[in-house]
Amino acid sequence: MQFNPSKIAFGRHESFALRFGWLTKGFQAFQKRKEIFTDDDAVVELGVGRNMVNSIRHWLRAAQLVTITPDIKIETELGKALFSKDTGWDPYLEDEATIWLIH
Repeated sequence: MQFNPSKIAFGRHESFALRFGWLTKGFQAFQKRKEIFTDDDAVVELGVGRNMVNSIRHWLRAAQLVTITPDIKIETELGKALFSKDTGWDPYLEDEATIWLIH
């Protein structure tokens, strides 16, 4: 991936550092329903506050597990390989090696 300074942005994580379980929870919710991060019931389904919903979306995008733009909402190949509930290599992020893979 090439650096594009016109697309740089800060603060989309809503000041929340990545928390354990967010990538798995967010990815699997996104697989079920692509509009999860903009739906009003996202706070209930994900079990976090509204700002944390935005932060989860940010961290999924930052880890390149999903692609979310106005026109495109898809899981990346990396995201599917790691976190798909039935076929993922590490769907619950239990293996330390997975962290190094997405680092």
